[in-house]
Amino acid sequence: MWETAPPDLRSPLLVAAYHGWFDVGGAATGALEWLSERSESQQIAHIDGEEFFNFAEQRPSVSLRDGRREISWPRNDIHVLRPLDGEHDLVLVVGAEPQLRWQTYAEAIVELAARSQTTALVTVGAHLADVPHTRPFEVTGSTSDSAQAEAWGLSSPSYEGPTGVVGVLHERFEKLGIPAVSLRVAVPHYVSSSPNPKGSRALLERFERVTGLATGWAELDEAAADWEERVNNAMNFDDDVVAYVRRLEARADARAKRSVPSGEDLGAEFERLLRQQGNPDWGGPGGGEAGRGAGGHTPPPEPPLPPPTKTARVRLLAVGSRDVWAQPAFAALQHETRPESGRYRNSPSCDKRRCRIEGRRG
Repeated sequence: MWETAPPDLRSPLLVAAYHGWFDVGGAATGALEWLSERSESQQIAHIDGEEFFNFAEQRPSVSLRDGRREISWPRNDIHVLRPLDGEHDLVLVVGAEPQLRWQTYAEAIVELAARSQTTALVTVGAHLADVPHTRPFEVTGSTSDSAQAEAWGLSSPSYEGPTGVVGVLHERFEKLGIPAVSLRVAVPHYVSSSPNPKGSRALLERFERVTGLATGWAELDEAAADWEERVNNAMNFDDDVVAYVRRLEARADARAKRSVPSGEDLGAEFERLLRQQGNPDWGGPGGGEAGRGAGGHTPPPEPPLPPPTKTARVRLLAVGSRDVWAQPAFAALQHETRPESGRYRNSPSCDKRRCRIEGRRG
């Protein structure tokens, strides 16, 4: 439902994130909410949930205002963001992933792209992985569009298996000849609760590096450090948990040493940087990203580490096709690492523009 006519936009990117399966810790939706709230954005439309949500699963909420009940229904809000610098405006789609009629929903997003003259689709997500919370979170970027992959320093998609509405959108846009890009951050499987500002920070940093658009990701440094400290304090009560995280750290450090970029990779990154800055000698606008390993290839996945060895274990969650086992202390982390307020206060100006990385169940 359109609330106003789309304004004239500069080579707009349609950027989408959805609560749910592909938003562990609220990292993806939190990143776009941060981006929207730290800048002046304009809501131009929303997608009503009546057709696309099962309200028994995605329930509306009730509030009291002046003693009278008000129902807030699930929906996807659409905002336009017009950065002062950069070559692209942004059309942001944020909300819950629809449960019903995905093909019809995809057509609604295609209509939005057509009316706003979108030049590319960018989806951001967060998934569970065997990674430690104490190391930088890795963000993987991919696209099937070879020109976009070259310009932004991305790999080709390799995932096959069950998908969500994001996969449906990518297929639809690719058939229309519109580049579709996926950026996804790996977050620790043992701390999957919301919020996760470190995951949001990683996504915003990568988005800025590939698009050249300022995201203010460094303003989340304090919130990310506070989150990491809370996780440390929660896990230090259990030696078995500490030992498990140390093993994850050792493997992450070894992987980082193997993926040091070559001279060729550094040269390619420098060329992309020049294109991003608009240097006419390097073929116009673009963006780039280093650190995908020699030759820009993504290394194959590693086998999972052995889980903690205590007898009192519970199944916490599953990652991909394998079960990840943990002890009750891991489950306790999900509760103990949440801020009391349920939302981060990220910067001195948070009273004016809060980062709405709110507590949600991924």
